[in-house]
Amino acid sequence: AVPKRLRPYLLYNRALLGDLSRVAARTITAFIRTTVGEPGLSVGIVASIQTHGSLANWHPHLHLLVTDGGFRADGTFVPLPLHDVTTLTEAFRRAVLRLFVRRELMDVEAAHGMLAWPHSGFHVHDGVWVSAGDHEFAVRLARYCARNPVALSRLEYQSDTATVTYHSDKPTGPTAGSETLDAVEFLASSPEVSVDPVRKRLRLLQQRTRCAEIRTFHGVLTTRCRHWMSHSPALQARALSHSATCPGNRNYA
Repeated sequence: AVPKRLRPYLLYNRALLGDLSRVAARTITAFIRTTVGEPGLSVGIVASIQTHGSLANWHPHLHLLVTDGGFRADGTFVPLPLHDVTTLTEAFRRAVLRLFVRRELMDVEAAHGMLAWPHSGFHVHDGVWVSAGDHEFAVRLARYCARNPVALSRLEYQSDTATVTYHSDKPTGPTAGSETLDAVEFLASSPEVSVDPVRKRLRLLQQRTRCAEIRTFHGVLTTRCRHWMSHSPALQARALSHSATCPGNRNYA
């Protein structure tokens, strides 16, 4: 995770999320190689970019599945002898700040100022391990890492008031509880559609025409879809084109 000061940059420039995942992968690879003492090790990493928090709020962070060590050229696996999260977090912090300076999103003085923060806002957690041979848990963990921003099991749609109540999956803390919003406002504040309206909304439409579970969404997304398309004939034509070519898209209009 990254500090709140950097999150608006990621909100308005989504390409930075890809940069962030590459920085994380390079940092972890360098950490494992240095710790093991073998600079030629190949490290297995699967990175999943997440943009949402417990209340579907904007909270960009990464989930990474990482081999607990690395492979030599001959295929021999070398396990990581220790997990030093403090060192890894500091390396990640410095690498991300270098990225922001390189992209000219902040100057060197601002980056140095953030390095002086007693609580950096960067966080690395490595408390979840997959035992060898536990395929079922590995699949479940991978699904969690790539989960959708909104869980239908925690969403309630009140058709009489056209409002959405979304429940957090956290029992305590600042994002615990629930939030009730107008249905359109809830969609507009979603991490997936809140920026770059045409491009992001069109991407959501394309996803929905391919996925019945996303399309229905307790009736909420369909309502918002009609609102978007009524204001954009070009968007309507393209969305209906996707709908016509995707199986299982009856009742789209």
